[in-house]
Amino acid sequence: MDFESCLFRQGQTDGTRPGERPVKIRDITATPVTVPMEAPLRWSMGVEIGTTRTLIRLKTDEGLEGIGETYGGEPTGRAVEFAKPFLIGMDPTEARLVVNKLQSFRVSYESNIPLYVVAGIEMACWDVAGKMWGRPVASLLGGATRTEIPFAAYLFYRYKNENGIGGEDSAEAILDRCEALVERHGFKVVKLKGGVLPPQEELRTIKLLRERFPEPCLLRFDPNAAWSVETSVRLLPRMAEYDLEYGEDPTWNLEGMSLVRRDVPLPLATNMCVISFDQIPSAVRGWILEQSAAGGCVRDFPIRPRDA
Repeated sequence: MDFESCLFRQGQTDGTRPGERPVKIRDITATPVTVPMEAPLRWSMGVEIGTTRTLIRLKTDEGLEGIGETYGGEPTGRAVEFAKPFLIGMDPTEARLVVNKLQSFRVSYESNIPLYVVAGIEMACWDVAGKMWGRPVASLLGGATRTEIPFAAYLFYRYKNENGIGGEDSAEAILDRCEALVERHGFKVVKLKGGVLPPQEELRTIKLLRERFPEPCLLRFDPNAAWSVETSVRLLPRMAEYDLEYGEDPTWNLEGMSLVRRDVPLPLATNMCVISFDQIPSAVRGWILEQSAAGGCVRDFPIRPRDA
């Protein structure tokens, strides 16, 4: 079977070929899903016993279904329900028009559709387009630039669960946890989620991690903006002595990040302190693009040519 025939078979069943007749959004639903943690995670904003995400299902008049995923909870579901009547009848393969429609509701706080909801709906649109054309979504976005994506080990200080699992509350305990994760999964990148123990103890944790995992293992540190500017300026250079790849969100807001950038010779990354693309150059040397927080692929296209 040639490729064109494959497109025809996967895209339409009524004698037309993909793209010959517009497909329309018939329904959009949101389903929250909560996944419990193995043990309670500790981070700068509290304790997490599970993570909640939302699956967004977009159905078309042709019977195709696209799946999107984003941050979870009832507010996400309410935002999807709010957006639905404005999207019914639109062509999901025209993702930019769908995103633009949703963006028009970001003027008033009373009818705000968060960017992470826009991202989940847009993801479902791309899924429909890929199924309609019988192509990977990466092809529709211009082609895949890599075939494998390395994962990083996320190290959290943890409380024990009811079965005694967890309880990492020291540098030594984190080191044991990291050794188990690397042995089990083969991680070559390790990120410590800090902002929990005294800063000096978290510095000691980075020291032990580097001694146990020499380069080329990459080390990252993220206190989720819990540190003051003064603490960041004092301790991040000392962490840099252990070949830290970057510090992520050491302190809060654009001004704080800029002050740290000025005095610390360590690349900084953020996905919570800098929230718009035009703020990036003045705030950080390195950054992480989180597709959901950015509002989807359409919104982050302008930065991809130089940063992808």
